[in-house]
Amino acid sequence: MSDCSQDRGNAAAELVLLTPALVICAVFVFWCGRLGQARTQVDLAAESGARAASMVRRTRMTGVGRSTALASLDRNGVICGSVSAAVDVLEDRVRVTVRCATDTDGLMPFGSKVVSAAAVAPIDRYRGE
Repeated sequence: MSDCSQDRGNAAAELVLLTPALVICAVFVFWCGRLGQARTQVDLAAESGARAASMVRRTRMTGVGRSTALASLDRNGVICGSVSAAVDVLEDRVRVTVRCATDTDGLMPFGSKVVSAAAVAPIDRYRGE
């Protein structure tokens, strides 16, 4: 018969040692999910801003593109520590660039990351307010 008294307490010690690693892995998964969602929503915001800006007169393109992009981020629930939208009106197209510093509250080991996207839309010459 083997003596099991030497193995007593090993499971508790293993659990104590593995718990922090498992928690860090779970936090990393949540951080990746938040980052992936932010990337998708920033892409969508840039595309929405570029399309909206391309459909109005040149004098309003900058304001419409910026406000549409920022409203898209707000409407879709993206949590950004800081956010900016830049609109470049070129001769035949408009480009909107959106930057978002992801908010990582509660995900301490992993820092904030800046996500950016740019979208270009041709200017619709036959449509405009």
